[in-house]
Amino acid sequence: EQPSTRPAPTRASARQASADYNLPNYLRPAVLGEDGEEVEEDEDDDEEGIATQVSDWSDGSDRAGDGSDFDFETLGAPRAPAKPSRKAKAAKKAPTGGKEEEEEGMQLSEAQIRTVERELGLDVKKGASVEERRAAAQEAVREVADMLRKAGHGNIGKTAADRQKMQLAYRIISKAGIAVKGFSGSGSGAWLRAWLQTTGEAHEAEFASTTSGRGWLVGLLAAKTRKAAAGGSMIGSKGATSSGRQLRAKQDLGAALKALIKADLSFAVWTVIDLERALYWGAVEHQTEAWGGVTEGSLLLRICRFAACFYGERLGLALAVGGCPSSRQNAAHGWYHHCLIRECARAWSAVLEPDPPPGTVAVLKVYIAADGTFEEHSFTDRAGLVDILYRLRRTQSTRGIAPEREDTSRRLAEEQATSLREEQGDRPLMPGACPYELFREVEGVRTLLCDRAGWHSGRMARAIGVNWPPVRATAVQPAETAAEKKAYTAQLEAGVATAEAAVPRGMSNELVLLLGLAARLEHEDPAIVQPQIEAALATLGEARPSFEAVVEASLRRTMHAVRPDVKGGATLVQPE
Repeated sequence: EQPSTRPAPTRASARQASADYNLPNYLRPAVLGEDGEEVEEDEDDDEEGIATQVSDWSDGSDRAGDGSDFDFETLGAPRAPAKPSRKAKAAKKAPTGGKEEEEEGMQLSEAQIRTVERELGLDVKKGASVEERRAAAQEAVREVADMLRKAGHGNIGKTAADRQKMQLAYRIISKAGIAVKGFSGSGSGAWLRAWLQTTGEAHEAEFASTTSGRGWLVGLLAAKTRKAAAGGSMIGSKGATSSGRQLRAKQDLGAALKALIKADLSFAVWTVIDLERALYWGAVEHQTEAWGGVTEGSLLLRICRFAACFYGERLGLALAVGGCPSSRQNAAHGWYHHCLIRECARAWSAVLEPDPPPGTVAVLKVYIAADGTFEEHSFTDRAGLVDILYRLRRTQSTRGIAPEREDTSRRLAEEQATSLREEQGDRPLMPGACPYELFREVEGVRTLLCDRAGWHSGRMARAIGVNWPPVRATAVQPAETAAEKKAYTAQLEAGVATAEAAVPRGMSNELVLLLGLAARLEHEDPAIVQPQIEAALATLGEARPSFEAVVEASLRRTMHAVRPDVKGGATLVQPE
């Protein structure tokens, strides 16, 4: 990357970048993942999209608003502080020596130092040594990341999490006649075409620089409050860099937001981060040709493959269906993910047994780039796995990693080797949030044990029942209305009641037993519970079909209930 020809921003302007792009509302800090890796328990905030922390209005409403209190200078309506989450409170009480120690362990390469100096506008003293520059760069990264945390740069408003509103915003902008600075062409949709072009070019540059360039820096800043690749946190982090601010000045998102509010005053509560996130999802849902459509190797496919977390998977699902997934499709994905994290815990526990069978080798396939580039590593025991994780943390080929002190890398590798065996482990993905597949190899023959490969493989698509790579959709699949979602939930409940009513009289004890087993599927490993259900069904003789109907209806209800975005209730946004 070439240094910018524009005047470098001051250190103060870098620290205040989010205030220029989104109000510094001091919303609750996110529960942090490691190096951009998702914390599974936090994946339950956004009803249909990437996980986000959502602020609460002071009056408890969504406020359609009349636009009178909208501040076009700060590009947003005021938001009240949100209450700290349970885990955020716990993190405050946690002993020191965790993430703060990891940040102290950063050891930036010279290429990364140059990126930080350029993108965060550091004033480099003439004759400064590499170590002095490294110390200044590392302090700047910590300072800006902390500023972004406090500013709540990953937060979006409640209505901005509503996929109907997101689709409406994209339709309005796609037809709006907004003046486009620095581009030829005007009229209906000209601004959106220019946004897609410039944002696509920026994405290409970021994908090409995930180890030391601006793509690496944006990922590193977003990792401290990471929600997912196209979520508010990533968008907010870009606004803290020199290239990100220059791009947004060129795009003039403020003009687009003004046009959106003029067309529909209910958007007066939105900020530009809300709008930009809706545009990302709109581009995915429309399978836009500007980003390569659904052809193999397209920018759209690479964006959706970049993250293997729950909401990264959900982004790819939107691309696969060509719009907003239905409640049934979301339930199928939620159930797949529910089973997957338990399958992974079992598989890792099995390969890390103290005495594996003779001749058995475990093979870890790690996807280190969105284009499908991968590395393979073999090991036979826990020590071998720790060494692989250590080397992944130390290598420059792993995306989004800030080189650390050797002792820091070793400690985190040890912790992850333990975490992988836990259903709710803190580090479910490989270093750098890289997707992976785990195989067992015996005499040259491989068997897949588990994976968190996301859309890199076709396994998830087959389980959900969608095409991957996607097939070009002829029309955008619209988001379900609140009434349709409520009707779907009611249908699931009615299905269970109908099935229960068909059970022969005098078999209430058997019904209670099976319902109890079925209820355990929501919280326990289905691989353990389902054989128990099958054993219970096998004793029912001629009554078995009616009880199978009860189990099937209960499972359909459970598939909806286990989704991280609906845990705890049926509201649009429900905290853990």
